[in-house]
Amino acid sequence: MKTPVDTSKFEYKDMFGRDIKVGDYIVYAGLADRSGVLRAGRVIELTHSKTGYGDPEPKIKAQSWNNYRSKGWNDNKERSGKQKDVSLGFLDRLIVVPENMVSEKIKKDLAGPFPDWSGLLPGDPDYRE
Repeated sequence: MKTPVDTSKFEYKDMFGRDIKVGDYIVYAGLADRSGVLRAGRVIELTHSKTGYGDPEPKIKAQSWNNYRSKGWNDNKERSGKQKDVSLGFLDRLIVVPENMVSEKIKKDLAGPFPDWSGLLPGDPDYRE
């Protein structure tokens, strides 16, 4: 049986030492194939690393958005959008972004449904589940 973790002892701080809270928008690094990219997201939970592998560390769970497929492959359709939720550690490697700096497109995408593997949304005639 796992021992409960008291997360009140953790500091949830970004690269600049600012507090990270549920609902905050963030920017963090990721990979697209072998290329470095920046991704945006919104914090949905303050959590911690699994116990049993050393001391627990603070982590967050966030909705994720990226634009590395912004031109599509063959049809030139927009492919940016919401991706699966992510669990992020190393909080000093992400940045909290003020909401007024986040585009309406990113806010709308994060609030909406997940696109399919090709970036299409439900309702598009070519959408695949």
